[in-house]
Amino acid sequence: MRLEPLLKIGDLEPSLKRTLLSPPNGKVAAPSFNLPSVGMMEEGQFIVICKRAWAERLDCLSECYAANIEEFRKNTYKSYVKNYHESFEENFQDKIRSEIVYSYGEYDAFRIHCGGEFFDREYFEKWVSIARKIPGVMFWAYTKEKELGILPRPKNFVLIFSADIGKWEEKPEGFNNIAFVVRKKDDVITTPEGEELKANCPYQFDKRIKCAALCTKCLRPNYTKPIVFIKHR
Repeated sequence: MRLEPLLKIGDLEPSLKRTLLSPPNGKVAAPSFNLPSVGMMEEGQFIVICKRAWAERLDCLSECYAANIEEFRKNTYKSYVKNYHESFEENFQDKIRSEIVYSYGEYDAFRIHCGGEFFDREYFEKWVSIARKIPGVMFWAYTKEKELGILPRPKNFVLIFSADIGKWEEKPEGFNNIAFVVRKKDDVITTPEGEELKANCPYQFDKRIKCAALCTKCLRPNYTKPIVFIKHR
């Protein structure tokens, strides 16, 4: 369904080339913006993107599916590095909005980071600004950065805390929901009260139920039942 209000934004130059965004894929029926998942080498220096995971040496570092994809899809990785540099440009927000509106105007959902992370507060706040200016699109993102939950954001920006793989963590303040990852279908996340949380992502049990299409759990601001994914292979 094309969102007509989006096409009435008069302060943007039409972007007919999809230069920064990634198209919908087999699982997620929405475009996305991505960065290198863990970090990147730049002039002999390693730039960390996923800062909490790196600082705390979380298990997800060695099991990150997005990082594994980047390892053998070199052109994908290069495009994500380009995105990182673009995020510092003065017109970054306008370019993102333009691509969403003019190149992907038929979609009413947008995922921030199938791969990547909010590497600092300023970068996060750029996405907050983008979401505010396109209220007809629901933005959603997973992050391990606990302090972001308390920062102001519009209702069309759903922020889900991403726990370390295989482990229980409390949902930090301000997040819409929390997501866990188990390594195998029959594994569970056990809460302090002894409740066992089982894998519940519909797509992982029925490939016809694509995210942001037939399933909208992660896009709903008031959906608070913990989401449990099976680790991607």
